[in-house]
Amino acid sequence: MLQKKAKEGYTFAAAVLPAGGVPQSSKKQMDDILSSDRTKRQKLLAVAADAKATEAAEYHLISAFYSGSTICSYCSETKLYEEAMEATNLVPWPLTAPKIRRFGSYLKSAGYKAARMYFTAIVGTNAMLGHFLTPEEKHMVSMVKKACKRDAEDDRWKEPITLAHLKKLGGVRMTPFRKLVYRLCIVGFYFLLRPEELLSLRGWCVCKTQACTCKSDIRVQGRDMVVQIRGDKTNQSGSSKSRPLRCPCSTRELAAGELVCPVCAVKALRKDSLHDMDDKFWYLSQGKKKKRLAYDGFLKELRAMMVSIGETEKDENGINRYGGQSLRRGGSQQLAMNGMPTHLIKLWGRWNSWVIDRYIREVPLQCVDISTTMLKGRFTSDEFKHVSLKVGEAVLVPVKKHDLWLQGIVRQIDGVSVLVEMKSKYVDAEPLNLKVNSSAVIRLT
Repeated sequence: MLQKKAKEGYTFAAAVLPAGGVPQSSKKQMDDILSSDRTKRQKLLAVAADAKATEAAEYHLISAFYSGSTICSYCSETKLYEEAMEATNLVPWPLTAPKIRRFGSYLKSAGYKAARMYFTAIVGTNAMLGHFLTPEEKHMVSMVKKACKRDAEDDRWKEPITLAHLKKLGGVRMTPFRKLVYRLCIVGFYFLLRPEELLSLRGWCVCKTQACTCKSDIRVQGRDMVVQIRGDKTNQSGSSKSRPLRCPCSTRELAAGELVCPVCAVKALRKDSLHDMDDKFWYLSQGKKKKRLAYDGFLKELRAMMVSIGETEKDENGINRYGGQSLRRGGSQQLAMNGMPTHLIKLWGRWNSWVIDRYIREVPLQCVDISTTMLKGRFTSDEFKHVSLKVGEAVLVPVKKHDLWLQGIVRQIDGVSVLVEMKSKYVDAEPLNLKVNSSAVIRLT
């Protein structure tokens, strides 16, 4: 990707790569050394002793600095900066405080949503070109980023699409395209998928063995489904993350007409999709057009669906209420309201940071009777709807020391503390009675 962008004339890619790229002869020399019958140590020393192989090894390392999506994004953002400077008869590099201020004014006036990302790209490119910012210029970048952030749309702060919304949409007549988007929304809601992850799901596993060898993203067996999420935002290595789910229709926890089932949605997507039976890697979002649904088209139809059930598209400030992260935020809030601990929501949604707190931070207020607390004069954990454990219930308890979840039985409840008798033998082959906080316990149903 870097070499391709460098050949196309993008300054960012050219700044990252060695001058002129790497010739094929250097790559072949390194491949010959690495494919030889030597130990790792011998291969390393052989590459170090060969100038061509060293050049190829450095290129291989540099190519892994950025993911493909980041390279495309940074190249585009840097190109826009250069075009803006050329339009005002200014030399783009090196960056100066007036150039930073001027480009920031262009971005903000034009209404760019991700203006702050443009400065990340151009500051990085500036450094790779051998120019470093002065304290004055660093301060200007910081102030311009803050100014661009004010009143800008941010998907992380969009309103959530809730389970109630999805149930309501299920009772509305839809066009085939709207059905496609609605079913994708159900899958994204349950699996807490980012928009790009949702639209990139492809392939239907046809392996008859337990272990999948076809590298498809979707595997459905009866009432169980497994989704493989590959190369997501926090997993640039490209290794897949498996997320299993059981069809809620089988549990009969939802009344007739209220079913919002991801397994049934995926099966319907496959049934309605015009894909070749021999094509194992068709996109789940392709529908009848045999090509992946574009993000803009998905988002436009999602907002139109919300309007069809009585929701307004924009708030009083003219900013869109719903965005690409609305499904992810709504799903995480639903799990939190039903009592799932935050660290497990974080694990299910594949967050590497505690940004999850932004999504669910107001959920506890929906689970507390504020007026009762005001009148009583003190707060107790019993006012949380999800803290309703009973003596004798089977639960899972986290044991942080060994990073395990062990099964036990609730024997005593004392306020926020729960005494759990462990069913499995754990330390010194003896059963334990653990006293833990009730919010850390998972009820087994």
